[in-house]
Amino acid sequence: MALNNLPAQSGNPAWKSLRNIVVSGESSEVITRSAIAVRVAFLLAACMGSAAAAWIAARNGLIDPGQVPAILMGAGLTYLALGLVIAFKPGAASWLATPAVTIEGAGLGLLTMVVDARYPGIGTQALLATLVVGGVSWGAYASGLIKPGARFVSIVQVATLSVVVLYAADLLLSFWMPQNPVRNMIGGSSLVGIGFSLLMVGLAAMNLVVDYMQADALIAQRAPKNVAWYAAWAVMVTLIWLYVEMLRLLMKLNSRR
Repeated sequence: MALNNLPAQSGNPAWKSLRNIVVSGESSEVITRSAIAVRVAFLLAACMGSAAAAWIAARNGLIDPGQVPAILMGAGLTYLALGLVIAFKPGAASWLATPAVTIEGAGLGLLTMVVDARYPGIGTQALLATLVVGGVSWGAYASGLIKPGARFVSIVQVATLSVVVLYAADLLLSFWMPQNPVRNMIGGSSLVGIGFSLLMVGLAAMNLVVDYMQADALIAQRAPKNVAWYAAWAVMVTLIWLYVEMLRLLMKLNSRR
């Protein structure tokens, strides 16, 4: 069964591979919203559970504070590597999505612990804000308040690609100029920096709407139920990004107090 009639564009790169995926064999079970929702909930629980475990382990001295930066980098690189495998082999999501979000969750837990030590309560605030934005985005889409069309998806795609390029430029410039203009713009707590973070939160929310639309496109085509893991993974990619941007925004706001 070829899923080659999906919308050509998407804000989330994780959906790209579904356009020409061929699922061998016929399945009597087809993908549903509930199947995707259950998997999103499972992956979210795995991510949050590993984050809590990493936080508790670090707070109880089971993780050396000096090892935290290396663990953060290792978790991020592993998450990226597994994500690339899933992007090119969507069927792998059924067995790679869980370890990927679990590993990234541990990294997010340690990152949040470090930030929370400076700004107490910021981790809880960022988590609640992320869940609220995710829920509101779903409500707006499901109710028809937001009706994403081709133009909407194109705008989200271009904006997301631009952000990826901007973050890549910041990373490359940081090797030669730690306080480069890009870093000052996107990382500073000035009004410009806060405005940038607000835009990133809004862009992540728009990506969620596109994710929901793509999931409905799979449902409309009666895609096999096993594709639900890939759909859930794509939503989690955006939710994790949204959490990081929310954490960054709250850090900037707190630093101005």
